[in-house]
Amino acid sequence: MTDDRITFHYAPQSRAFGTRFLLEELGVPSDLHALDIRTGDQLKPDYLANNPMGKVPAISHRGVVVTEQAAAS
Repeated sequence: MTDDRITFHYAPQSRAFGTRFLLEELGVPSDLHALDIRTGDQLKPDYLANNPMGKVPAISHRGVVVTEQAAAS
């Protein structure tokens, strides 16, 4: 049996709210990992290992991390 839970890294009152709301509405099994961006949690080494850009939100699932990508021109 595999673990289908995802970890959702987010900051309250940020653009991550829409994704968090969607996960809850879909009933996706997930663990929430709240970051306090006012104190720089997103810039600490443990989070930068997940998302080197230091942005939220990010989703971790089965060793794969999905983050926001900058647009290419």
